[in-house]
Amino acid sequence: MSGIVETEHWARETFGECRLGDLRRTKRLITVAQRVIEHPAGSFPSPMPDWAE
Repeated sequence: MSGIVETEHWARETFGECRLGDLRRTKRLITVAQRVIEHPAGSFPSPMPDWAE
């Protein structure tokens, strides 16, 4: 559990201040960064649970 919390914290600290024109884009960037960090050995789309992500 702490690994997930740590990656979420890292993603928020690293990308939370990005201004991408819409807050939803910043939240999306944080989510994508967190998932990629949690699955570093996979291909880029592998950490995403479905095609919409």
